[in-house]
Amino acid sequence: VEFELKATPLHGLTVNANGSYNDAHYQSFTRAPCSAEQSALGKTVCDLSGQVLNGAPKWTFNLGGQYELGQIGKVRPYAAANYGWRSGSYGDLSNSRYSWIPSYGLLNLATGWRVKQGENQWELSLWAKNALDKHYYLATSTASFGNAYWGSAGQPRTVGATLRYDF
Repeated sequence: VEFELKATPLHGLTVNANGSYNDAHYQSFTRAPCSAEQSALGKTVCDLSGQVLNGAPKWTFNLGGQYELGQIGKVRPYAAANYGWRSGSYGDLSNSRYSWIPSYGLLNLATGWRVKQGENQWELSLWAKNALDKHYYLATSTASFGNAYWGSAGQPRTVGATLRYDF
């Protein structure tokens, strides 16, 4: 189930929200790889039928907004923010407890200036992604040699600038 809302409650202000509920399970997965916990007990093939699908968070939500301050000559300054959140999910095919990725949320911020030039437009933006410097994992997996698990860390706080020309 997905939803998306967009509104302009004030002149220059646009807010949006979207989210999803995803109750994904394996219908039949009788020859699945075993988790480290099960492998330690000597199991080599496991049945994950009916279990939660890995990499599929049950809930995701995004809330954002942009405020355009109005036009000053040919320049339109703006500020924007977006917060995205996802519930926890397994990062590995075996659904091992060691591969669990806890829920996390990220805040992104931006400000910039758009300049119209005939039919074209220049834009200079300053931005911060993961502005609160949240530590999180994108994925986890089992190493091909035994029961070692590794994780792919998410990007730390990143700040930058972008100059763009639309034609």
